[in-house]
Amino acid sequence: MARRYLDQRLRFSLLRAVDAVEAQGSLVKGSATLGISQPALTNNLQALEDILQRRLFDRHSRGVIPTAQGKMFVGVARRILADLHRLEEDLDEYVSPSSGTVAVGVLPVAAAGVLPGLIARLRTSHPNIKIRLQQGRTTDLVPLLASGELDLIVGRLYEPALLDGFKREALWSEPIAIFGRSGHPIFSEAVRAETLRHYDLVLPTLGQRVGQEIEHLLTKLRLETTAPLRSSSYDFIREVLSATDSIAIMPCLMLLGDLLRGTLRTAPLPIPVPARPAGLILPRDRMAPPAVRAFVQCLRSYISDIVASGVTPSTISGDSTTQRNDTIEELKRCGAFCGQHLTGTSKQQKRERKDAAFKDTRAIRATRRYLHQRLRLSLLRVVDVLEAQGSLVKGSAALGISQPTLTKNLQELENILQLRLFDRHSRGVIPTAQGKMFVEAARRILADLHRLEEGLDEYARPSSGTVAVGALPGAAAGVVLPGVIARLRTSHPNIKVRLQQGLMTDLVRQLASGELDLIVGRLYEPALPDGFTREVLWSDPISILARSGHPIFSETVRVEILRHYDLVLPTLNQRVGQEIEHLVARLGLEPTAPLRSNSDTVIREVLCATDSISIMPRLAFLGDVLRGTLRTAPLPIPVPTRPAGVILPNDSMIPPAVRALVQCLRRYISEIVTGAEVAMAAAE
Repeated sequence: MARRYLDQRLRFSLLRAVDAVEAQGSLVKGSATLGISQPALTNNLQALEDILQRRLFDRHSRGVIPTAQGKMFVGVARRILADLHRLEEDLDEYVSPSSGTVAVGVLPVAAAGVLPGLIARLRTSHPNIKIRLQQGRTTDLVPLLASGELDLIVGRLYEPALLDGFKREALWSEPIAIFGRSGHPIFSEAVRAETLRHYDLVLPTLGQRVGQEIEHLLTKLRLETTAPLRSSSYDFIREVLSATDSIAIMPCLMLLGDLLRGTLRTAPLPIPVPARPAGLILPRDRMAPPAVRAFVQCLRSYISDIVASGVTPSTISGDSTTQRNDTIEELKRCGAFCGQHLTGTSKQQKRERKDAAFKDTRAIRATRRYLHQRLRLSLLRVVDVLEAQGSLVKGSAALGISQPTLTKNLQELENILQLRLFDRHSRGVIPTAQGKMFVEAARRILADLHRLEEGLDEYARPSSGTVAVGALPGAAAGVVLPGVIARLRTSHPNIKVRLQQGLMTDLVRQLASGELDLIVGRLYEPALPDGFTREVLWSDPISILARSGHPIFSETVRVEILRHYDLVLPTLNQRVGQEIEHLVARLGLEPTAPLRSNSDTVIREVLCATDSISIMPRLAFLGDVLRGTLRTAPLPIPVPTRPAGVILPNDSMIPPAVRALVQCLRRYISEIVTGAEVAMAAAE
């Protein structure tokens, strides 16, 4: 089906028209509400239905009734208009003015492949050093490093868009390879591009930098890039690979623990792939404390051992001065050793004068901006692309327009908003604080339009579509969602799934904005009524977790025994981490665990590699427990049942693809998870 290009053709005035008509139930009353004539409103509705290629309202003698597609469109329109209203309010706010703890930011590949073994080694050499680990993307972690909330970042070294004053030290490389379960037919011979076409691909989401790199490789391989399943959760990808004949294309260190245990296997891609340097990012303007220096020293030593084992290549082969100088020069080119900022220049003074002019204008013109009348949806795409590219030249190329046209569009938008969105400099543009806020709002609206386009196609083809699923870590890492999606692929092969793992507070916000269709996982009691439907499907009590063969399972677990082993726990900013902290206090255990992480992958790998134990939800690692890698035991105190299930919006029509996934989830839970809980309880 041809694209509708809603971001270019749709107007906010048309959204207001459909909102008013649905609310009033009549063209006469709707036109009166909008302050326009009835023929003008009728023309607007006809224009909108022509753009969407769908009938939105059925006309009858007493008024109008929205169709199924109309109800869905009204819900999206109201979310967009609400975002626009919140944006207006936010813009107005700008108008009126040897032991110790190491805080480590880690990218996903390093979290899964490097950190577990490193932490085990650090515990041996420096038992009093505690680790606070934050997994995330480079764009999220670098601001935390700049503000001092993190001591260092470990992972892939991307070239910074601007000189940021951080020191980057390349230690290893993370080439991208093919992943599959051990015994997969694809490993029976040398992998060719034709062979890859025979299997379903499970890939990272395109919102991740590694997902974009993999997408580029798929294009070079001439493979279809619309994979049936994309996920931001590597635990979820791992479970799908273990349970099906699907294959993944990911960095070779991503699932290192599974490779060493023989559960998964890799093969090189049949084309040359980039080396993808990885290592450390450190601040240059802060003296590293002793604990941080010990961590860095231990990391360098551990990486040397991994490189020597041949699992991953070093970015610096040999110790020659020439090679090391070449690496330093490469890092200099990407801004690794730049510690100066552009301050006090004449260009900055010009920007300050222009900002002052903006403020003067705002002081004189205390009028509303009327964004729903003056703002064009195409301008939202302009700021989205410009912020992503960081340059007017690259932005104009991405949009397919000339640079002067892009500059004119940006100036028009800043005049409408009466605010400066971007600071210009010699190497590109940087969003201001107001610009960052506006870009976030623009992306929410563009996401709504994208979901609308998909939803309209689903009504044309009920057996197909895309379902955006928000998953809490327990549901994504256990067998719940991997099993549900494997079953959905059998019953509805044309339905695609886009999975986003995160915290409940983040996922609920995305569900409310329409970026997600549903949430699967632990059902927490909302602080205030939020208008969502919660359906309890299973329970997920907290238990003790450790590797199979751990001495703790040789007898009934008592509180005294727990004190003999290091605890590996979730971070306290996670709801489950707060619940576990309460249980740790009831057990009378020391709450300052030597390792806390928001990554289930790190926790699992540390448990497999050491005698550490964890206190976690029982189903979080159900796949590992059923395969015999890990084992659970009940806590020696009563624990809450912790209900889990699905959260759905109840203010809009549910598309057919979403209904199909929910039905599949209900059947799977009743048949599989209940039986698995019984089997685990019997094992305990």
